[in-house]
Amino acid sequence: MKLKELLLGINLNEEIRIPKKLKVSGLLTSIYPLIKRNGKATTKIKNNIVEMLNYKKRAIDSGGFQILTQNLEYPDIQDIVNIINQFNPRSEDIIMQLDIPTSPFDDPKKRIDKIERTSEYFKTQRELHDCWGICHGMTAKEIEYNAKISELDSEDQVAFGSFLVTTTRGIKVNGKVKRANEKSIYERIGYLLRRFKDKTKFVLGAGTLNACHIAWANGSSFVDGASYRTEAMNYRIFIPETQSSISVGAKPEKGRAFKKHDYQELSEFVKDPDYPFEGLNLNSLLSLFKMNNTLGFESRMLHNAYCMVVEEQIANSFTTDPDGYHKYLENRFSNYSNRRWLNRYNATRNVANSNYVETQLDLYFR
Repeated sequence: MKLKELLLGINLNEEIRIPKKLKVSGLLTSIYPLIKRNGKATTKIKNNIVEMLNYKKRAIDSGGFQILTQNLEYPDIQDIVNIINQFNPRSEDIIMQLDIPTSPFDDPKKRIDKIERTSEYFKTQRELHDCWGICHGMTAKEIEYNAKISELDSEDQVAFGSFLVTTTRGIKVNGKVKRANEKSIYERIGYLLRRFKDKTKFVLGAGTLNACHIAWANGSSFVDGASYRTEAMNYRIFIPETQSSISVGAKPEKGRAFKKHDYQELSEFVKDPDYPFEGLNLNSLLSLFKMNNTLGFESRMLHNAYCMVVEEQIANSFTTDPDGYHKYLENRFSNYSNRRWLNRYNATRNVANSNYVETQLDLYFR
């Protein structure tokens, strides 16, 4: 197995507050804030670009998803390249092509149109600088079509969106929130991981603690995660290897209550030299988490980032033992209070390890 890496998502408009002691593998950011400003960087954006150079890995997303959801006109590829050049790209950086994401709820003809436009963007951008192609499609035929016209089989690496958000928060379609069939979305991830089995893969948007492992265990080298921030905003904190996050705010939002195990874990964290709040007593730490201000948010965010690094370390402890990784995850998910994560893992793994002929797999959405 290849090394597994988690890149933490950051917003260029907000100061990077991730201490070096966390040993984060890298950061991912979207150039969308620069696209909105026609390529003109604010002082804060310039400072963040410089700060990102301090991390061994940077992923630079070309902002296609935000452009699409905000109904903006797609910029010229040369403008995208000029913006990316402001980052002084290094050979180890990951630069994503400008793409037009498909949706489970698009009309099939609309998805094909998006795939064709994404392919044209990739070919043009690829001539101007190194970048990763992104494979779109919601059925096997669409995925194969994208792979063919973008010539992704001749690339060493490929990225694709997880679309997991369409199964949780959902997306608005004609003013109504719709959610995709969960099993189908995880099967699609498994299909793409198998389809590009011999390539270095990046699953975009698989950034919760358990979803990261599903992607890693089935062949992805990279995942990105912004859930450490979004959970912190919603007054929730992570505890590694657990089923769901914990609510710490006065008005809990879909989080669980503290358990004895959680207090034990936090008591161990404050003894770790790499923990952002090393040496703090448990009561003071909990008080920080509960604060309804910037300090409270940043405390929860840093704690969550630490937990994501711990999960990355767990994944890499199985680098030479993929069967052991599989057994670990089966046991981990089986011990949760319901079978939801085990079902998600099995849905992905069953397709990722199958011998389906490409055209036999079709994906259905509700």
